[in-house]
Amino acid sequence: MRIGKREMIILALAGVAVAGLIYYFLIVSPALERERDLKRYIASKTRDLAELKRLESQWKGMKKAFQEAEAALEKRGGKFSLLSYLEGISRQVGIADKLQYVKPIQYAEESGSLKQVGMEVKLEDIDLSQLVAYLYRIEYAGKLLDIEKIKVQRVERRDGSSSLRVILRIRTYVRSA
Repeated sequence: MRIGKREMIILALAGVAVAGLIYYFLIVSPALERERDLKRYIASKTRDLAELKRLESQWKGMKKAFQEAEAALEKRGGKFSLLSYLEGISRQVGIADKLQYVKPIQYAEESGSLKQVGMEVKLEDIDLSQLVAYLYRIEYAGKLLDIEKIKVQRVERRDGSSSLRVILRIRTYVRSA
């Protein structure tokens, strides 16, 4: 049986089509799939890198804050007592007689080189200027003090004037023994 010119062209075109399909399914399609996989991988790793940079920045900030706290502890000295300091500034501000109580606050035990200590202070019959002066001396002392909580109540007197009743929670850090 003899194949004619027309059939030969059809067979050649069919062969080219089959070869093209084989080439597409064995070479092009896997390459395109691999390219999509690599693009997803690159996007994933780009997000991971951004997260690592954010964590690095956060770590550096925490490390800097810790170093500043260590420096403040060094500057403050080893014999610092929060109770003595609070009583001292209450005398400086002129409200030592307004102190109702100063009692320690218990915090959960923490591991590490620093531990939290705190005091709750109740002041009775003070005015706003005295409170501001007292808070300023606590907050800007450079002694690593933090006003954790403050409760201020206005108290009316019988003569029509008013004063403040204040409860403060003040904390600081000390080196663990």
